[in-house]
Amino acid sequence: MIRNALPAIANEMAVDLQRTSYNMMIYEVRDFCTALVNVDGSSSARTSAASRISSPDLGVIITDAMKRYGRKGFQPGDVLITNHQAVAGQHLNNIVVYVPCFFRGELLAFSMVRAHWIDGRRTSTGFGAGPEVPDPWQEGLQLDQLKIYRRESSTRRCTASSATTSASRNRPWATSTRRSPRARLGARRIDELFRKYGRSTVLAAIAGIFDETETKCRKVVARLADGVYEAESLLRRRRRHAERARAHPRQGGGEIGTMTIDLSGCSAERKAAVNSRTLAAARVAYKALTGPLDPVNEGSFRALEVIIPEGTS
Repeated sequence: MIRNALPAIANEMAVDLQRTSYNMMIYEVRDFCTALVNVDGSSSARTSAASRISSPDLGVIITDAMKRYGRKGFQPGDVLITNHQAVAGQHLNNIVVYVPCFFRGELLAFSMVRAHWIDGRRTSTGFGAGPEVPDPWQEGLQLDQLKIYRRESSTRRCTASSATTSASRNRPWATSTRRSPRARLGARRIDELFRKYGRSTVLAAIAGIFDETETKCRKVVARLADGVYEAESLLRRRRRHAERARAHPRQGGGEIGTMTIDLSGCSAERKAAVNSRTLAAARVAYKALTGPLDPVNEGSFRALEVIIPEGTS
């Protein structure tokens, strides 16, 4: 029951987001994701009906938030927003809104929504920056783990919330995407789940699901021949830009079924918006290999190591 309830919560959040958004990137393209993430950054569930690239790296956002605010730095009713390139790792149009989930006063998880905002607060709307933009600060507005609402009160709207709306060319786009009912819906459903089955039962079930998923992924990788597998692709953004990417999945040399994706052979970073050093891409490829139709949780990536050196694109 719990195994199916967790992704059902994420899917319900996704349906609610799609039905209420004014943003065509959400209601038509479905360039978004909804997810439940534990306080240690491990993902319990994510929607199956949205962008694959948007969710695999949500855990690093929670890990960063916990370092900044601490476990006692969150209160019921808080709503946070972030898209900062140093942590979020994707183009600035992919903005994350999330809320803490409490059960009997204890912080146990976060309910998260990442969606493609049409207006990134740059020179034009749409899909972020082009090759002519030399740094991410010209790509758009960077929001760094800001609390746009605090606690449950009649005055919970704060300056940061107003700023994200007033900085947009189209307020309905911003307000419909920024509103947090979908994330709060996830928090309510998590509370209902814990009330129904009990804290210890739910947490034990989540741990068991992670273990079973990890074992299944390891078995798939173990069937591959030991060695180094390489691939290279040339990406072009106007003729003066070229990017090379190399992946080195290694099976063996450690625990059975482990894999390493090593991006050390990629081109050096460029002073233009053609860089793509993202954890999410490696995880999506690994998931497609080990269990493309299975629900995503932290166990899906436990046996994977991703090496992304600083200074590569």
